[in-house]
Amino acid sequence: MTKKIDVPKGCEWRFEVEEPGIQIRLATGNAEYFGTELALGPPYNFEQVKGAIFTWQGCTLEVEGEPSVEYVAEETPMCTYLNLHFALENLRKKAEENASMDPSISGPRVCLIGPKSSGKTSVLKILESYALKQSRHPICVDLDPSQPMVALPGSISAFHNATILDIQEATGFGTSMSTGPTHILAKSPLVYNYGLDSPLDNPKLYKSCCSRLALAVNSRMTQSVDASVSGCLVDTCSLQENNERYQDTLHSIITDFRINIVLVLGSERLYSTMKRNYNNASWLSVVKLPSSGGCIEREPEWITRWQSRCLKQYFYGDERMPLSPLSIIVDSTQLVVYRVLEASESGPKSSVLPIGFEEESGQSDDKGNYMSLALSGKGQYLERITTEAMTILQNSILAISSVSEDENETAIIDSCILGYVFVTDVDDVKNRMTLLSPVPDRLPSNALIMGTCKWQE
Repeated sequence: MTKKIDVPKGCEWRFEVEEPGIQIRLATGNAEYFGTELALGPPYNFEQVKGAIFTWQGCTLEVEGEPSVEYVAEETPMCTYLNLHFALENLRKKAEENASMDPSISGPRVCLIGPKSSGKTSVLKILESYALKQSRHPICVDLDPSQPMVALPGSISAFHNATILDIQEATGFGTSMSTGPTHILAKSPLVYNYGLDSPLDNPKLYKSCCSRLALAVNSRMTQSVDASVSGCLVDTCSLQENNERYQDTLHSIITDFRINIVLVLGSERLYSTMKRNYNNASWLSVVKLPSSGGCIEREPEWITRWQSRCLKQYFYGDERMPLSPLSIIVDSTQLVVYRVLEASESGPKSSVLPIGFEEESGQSDDKGNYMSLALSGKGQYLERITTEAMTILQNSILAISSVSEDENETAIIDSCILGYVFVTDVDDVKNRMTLLSPVPDRLPSNALIMGTCKWQE
């Protein structure tokens, strides 16, 4: 059943949809989905999403299907977000004018912070889409491992975007090239594997991954005039205002990415804390933004279903572009797999030694003899999984690192990710493992990393 919805100018139609999805057509007028313009006529499919379609001049939508929640909102912060875009564009113009005289001057480096479900990612989509309309290409940086933009859960990433966002994709940004051809040009993200759900699970490892990603982003902005002038947009995970460990992590992000503008959404207390902490920092502007009234808290069950959809789309595609992943049977004795350790599991090991070796720590064997150099398989951040324990890999997502399996822990942690495979079956009797791969090629002899992400097909 198709119904028409008239949205007055300056208003937005908010909706929530689970499964099955809905189909939306723009019948008349103009409208945008988080900054991305909708075309007249063609259908847009939405599933497992909470979204909003805004119109500046009024529009009529044709909706096929039944959203679980829907209403037209008259009060929106879109004018504030548009004014923010113009302010950022003025900074880009100044950077463009001074680029020939002083290459070190860059455009706005924006970091979005706020509590859970405050609309950080939505604002980033809007700012990115508006910048693209004016031929600007800011680098998008995603530091939320639980709800990533273009990678799988447990990862952080960055990509220099040059095309419109794919609003029908699970994340609303688009897919990476490893998932096959798409109607909209696929993104080419640089991905680092953190492997855990929250920065507090292992703050040192999280900060190390963010610092490594920041080096790559800064290098890209140094080499490309377009990237330098356009700047970057950094999306962070949910912050707790009264948690000192979050504040320490946030300070590392601001300094590593050389942030000069911090946007605070949804928390007066966090804004006050940031203003107080950086009161003497003339290089940093702290700006308070209103959250949209459409921001609602996402339940853990909803996030789990959303993550499952992202995983399914990575390996099998969607109705627009179905994919056929390759099933590979490998000898588990030939694989080198590491498990990411949480902070409570990691010990004071030396990361410059090969994985499995530790410095003298006063350990002794069964006879009480002191062992000066023990082969334990456990480092500061990673633990090697033995062949006998391979059954724990069942239904796990393994990240394929870009370094060989015999590299030390530091090299593996600092390496970017080539892609992912899914462990569908483990036969510990025959020492065989069945993997699902998105590309028809043999598995490279690189180090594999297991995080906390599990998936049931």
